[in-house]
Amino acid sequence: MKKILMTGNPTYGLAEKFSIVCPNTTFASRSNGYNLCDGNSRVQLAMESLEYDVFINSSALHQFHQTLVLECIWKNWKTNNKQGHIINIGSTVDYASKGAEWIYPQEKKALKSLSRQYAMLGIWGGSGIKVSYVSFGSLATAKVHKKHPDRKLMNVVQAAEYIQWITEAPSNININELHMDPIQ
Repeated sequence: MKKILMTGNPTYGLAEKFSIVCPNTTFASRSNGYNLCDGNSRVQLAMESLEYDVFINSSALHQFHQTLVLECIWKNWKTNNKQGHIINIGSTVDYASKGAEWIYPQEKKALKSLSRQYAMLGIWGGSGIKVSYVSFGSLATAKVHKKHPDRKLMNVVQAAEYIQWITEAPSNININELHMDPIQ
């Protein structure tokens, strides 16, 4: 059984449902002392991640901190010749191109771009690190229900099951990207 480390609060949203689908998962979030917006905390997490087969970068971090988590984990794994799988949870808002002051779409575009770069280095560069980017449309959480009461939302357990499916991909295959939206 693969050892999985996931960022995110295991009592809410995607991380909570993933803890049900994969109960052997360890979590790192503000709820248990990890401030992933702090460089020292990211370095500590990167060192701890060496003990795991899969790292799931799922925390809802703003100001590009989720991308910085990816960079720190990947560089640490590469430096230590760690082979494993990094899965980054984005959002289908990364397809947005309309002008807005909301920076979230740009943050997810940055995460997707760096994921693609590291995936190619894993596939063609020989690092042995698999990198996947998974983006979901609106997930059915209380916060999203409140913000978008008339929108059809994606079942969070289904989203967790897709992530689990990616963790189980054969070792010679990298699932580079997976995008899903609920049909309205």
